[in-house]
Formats: sequence, structure tokens, C-alpha cells
Amino acid sequence: MNQYLEGIKGRLSPNDFFETLIMKIIGIDIKGKIVIAKIDVPMSGNNQYVYLSLANVNDDWKIVKKPFHTKNK
Repeated sequence: MNQYLEGIKGRLSPNDFFETLIMKIIGIDIKGKIVIAKIDVPMSGNNQYVYLSLANVNDDWKIVKKPFHTKNK
């Protein structure tokens, strides 16, 4: 975790570039207390496709995994 935090600490956000954050939900699959959401997040001249895996634990939704793919426009 420390290695990850060290790697991203200097990374700029879309807000730093004065970009408006625009997200588009492409799809959601719900099976009981498990949800997978596919989201398109264009930023910094690329399309980032995020796949959020969520689980309901004690009536609270938690992100358990967030793989992504970045595609140049």
C-alpha cells in the first residue's frame, strides 16, 4: 500500500487541469449483495473504463475492486 500511495502522491487530478469530470454509466449487473458497474470516465485526452466491484457488508456498500483500462482517444 505504501508503494501505491508513493506512486500516486504527485499525480494530478482532472480538476488540476480544469477539466469537467463527466462519467457515463455503461452498465450495472446486480446479483444479491454483489454489484459490478462499468463506467466510462473521459479525462486527460483518454477514455478510462472503470469496472467497480461492490459488496454490501452489514447494509453498507463497499468498493472491493476497481480495475480499469485506459484507451487513447
